[in-house]
Amino acid sequence: MEVQKKRERRQDLFLTQYQEYRTKFISHAVFDDLDESDKQTFSDFGKTAHKVFHEIIKARKLGEEYRVAALSFFASGDVLDHAGWSYFILRTSYFVEALYIKLAVIPDSQAKQKEIFDLFRYIAKPTLQESEESSLKDESQRLLECFIAYMLELKQDKVNSDWESFLKNKIKQNLPEFTQTKVLNYINDLKIIFKRLKQGRIVKRSRRKKIKISDWPTKKKLKSFQKKREQRQLIKGYPAYIQARQEIFYADDGDVEFIDEGIAVHTTSKSTARF
Repeated sequence: MEVQKKRERRQDLFLTQYQEYRTKFISHAVFDDLDESDKQTFSDFGKTAHKVFHEIIKARKLGEEYRVAALSFFASGDVLDHAGWSYFILRTSYFVEALYIKLAVIPDSQAKQKEIFDLFRYIAKPTLQESEESSLKDESQRLLECFIAYMLELKQDKVNSDWESFLKNKIKQNLPEFTQTKVLNYINDLKIIFKRLKQGRIVKRSRRKKIKISDWPTKKKLKSFQKKREQRQLIKGYPAYIQARQEIFYADDGDVEFIDEGIAVHTTSKSTARF
């Protein structure tokens, strides 16, 4: 219980600082634009975020505390070793938070609220991991940059096209095309989210009722199970054949039972019969 309270206090501190630094970090596009004082603030804030994120992972609360996990994800690795990328992810998270706030006013949008935070972590992950291939890193970064640009237009009410058309226009303006399968899937997911945001409603999928199928056999099947089945195999080189009969019936507990009654050899030769 004490550990849980400590986690909650740390998360409260993190969220308070997160909101406090909003203007400071959004106004500077890249880490190198920060002065030394702001860089130190970012470094100290990153240490708090690092503890918050890994406490969530350790407690296996990622599914429940998805918002805090996404906002602190920039510090999932070593902030000092990847300051530029970590800062980029932190700055992007403010725009993700803004989208979350817009979605929150739509009734029955809880699933989409969680989806946008989870999606953000998935897209941002390659930029913070050295093991990922460079092309995936590059496309993930470009997708996040396009996301920020689109969110800025939404904020200023300058959006003249949907998300998909917005990206196509960017590509026409010399933005390299997206080719990575993961990134293309993320683009489609964002397309649906922005579509729901524009509609102001969440479309619920209707599910067909499951038809209960009884495991007990029909009369026709039961009749078939109760029949005796015979198999006959000729014996090469002998004037004889082997005949096997099997009794099949349906037990009271619903299982099909097979009982071998025996094997018989039929022949017209006495010597073969003795064999």
